[in-house]
Amino acid sequence: MIKRAELLAIVKDRLMLGLIGLVVMMALITVLVTLIRLNASDVQIPIRYTDYGTANIYRNQWFALYIFPIFALVVAGVNAFIATKIYSLDRLIALSLLGITTFILVVGLIVTNSILNLAPSV
Repeated sequence: MIKRAELLAIVKDRLMLGLIGLVVMMALITVLVTLIRLNASDVQIPIRYTDYGTANIYRNQWFALYIFPIFALVVAGVNAFIATKIYSLDRLIALSLLGITTFILVVGLIVTNSILNLAPSV
């Protein structure tokens, strides 16, 4: 549980609040993009690509693509919570964690968008 004193210290730090807001915004953008662009289909769609020796494209049903926004929400929630707990110990580590989380969510949004471009539209 986050204590009141920790929360007040975070609220006074604009950079920390900005990074938390950016992390939440990136997660919500990923969720919205997926919900808007994902269509129900009977066609199996690509969900994963591996290139170990021979190239393999794994296919599954359309609802398997909901794992991307779930991943974004879990990463954003867990890392924002951890950053707020670490903030009282070391501000720089908390800010670095949120910066890395933002980068991960940007890459996740790019991958989600690329995968959804492969999915057939109805």
